Amino acid sequence: MTVKGKNKKSKLYITIDQDTKDRIAANAKAHGLNPSQEARQMLEMQLKQQEIGNFHPSNQLKEDIQQDREGKVKKFKNGKEGLKWLYN
Repeated sequence: MTVKGKNKKSKLYITIDQDTKDRIAANAKAHGLNPSQEARQMLEMQLKQQEIGNFHPSNQLKEDIQQDREGKVKKFKNGKEGLKWLYN
């Protein structure tokens, strides 16, 4: 199941392969829902899991600062060391 980008009217376009359609139908039958309700629940769960999995940039910055303090300084493409300016 993949979620495509939004169009001008802010509608999500979702493509679902046949295997996923069959799984949705089986789950809907087991839970007594119609397939569109089951598909909506599956999509909501998947989107929530993606949100949880995505890290916030500030968390990444904190991690980079910690690595920098531990001597694991990242080198940028231009050869300069990064993030020392934040706490020096």
